[in-house]
Amino acid sequence: YSYNAGLCYRWTETLTSALDANNDCASDGATLALPRSQDEHDYLTGLISETVLIGITDYYHEGTWKYSDGTEIGAFNKFLSEADYPNTGRIDCVVMSKDDSYNWKPSSCS
Repeated sequence: YSYNAGLCYRWTETLTSALDANNDCASDGATLALPRSQDEHDYLTGLISETVLIGITDYYHEGTWKYSDGTEIGAFNKFLSEADYPNTGRIDCVVMSKDDSYNWKPSSCS
């Protein structure tokens, strides 16, 4: 676990689906990371070295990205340009990775 600005983070090396990751977080009374500010985003980038799933989805309405707690994405976002990722099939989850300069990249949930 790590702690920053009133939030607690737990990282796991286990490769899993978005559904399993969400269920694992929920069993701890938590959610996937919800980077809502530049400070929080910067904190997360300091912790990760691999591609990680974050709590953003458009599962319920294609093209309308929301945090997994149902709140709207505000003025702060780090989405890549749509030209930088293919939008084919069910691309309903979002990842961050060093390879994409820690920008948010829509991805498959499996």
